[in-house]
Amino acid sequence: MIMALSVHRKNDLALQVSLQDESGAALNITGAALTFVVRSLAAAVITKTTEPGGGITVTDAAAGKVEVTLTNADTDLPAGTYDYELLVTDSAGRRYTALEGPFTVLPSLHA
Repeated sequence: MIMALSVHRKNDLALQVSLQDESGAALNITGAALTFVVRSLAAAVITKTTEPGGGITVTDAAAGKVEVTLTNADTDLPAGTYDYELLVTDSAGRRYTALEGPFTVLPSLHA
């Protein structure tokens, strides 16, 4: 699924995501590993994972619900548009791009 995201520079963001399969049914992610990456043309600038303390919390695995937490330090990026992807690797090692799209960092009036 493609979805545009935006955040003001140096702001926190708690992104609530309900993952779905191709038919729109909830994607059971029990035992899966998830990786959220924001990248510029040159390199990854934010990486979050389901590893302990990694920034992705599975809130309901059977219903495919997760929360991706970005801190103000994560979003301390030059204003502009980046690309992001949420990758699911299931327990059998199969990889699925569950969510992707443009990630826009908006200017902030606060330093």
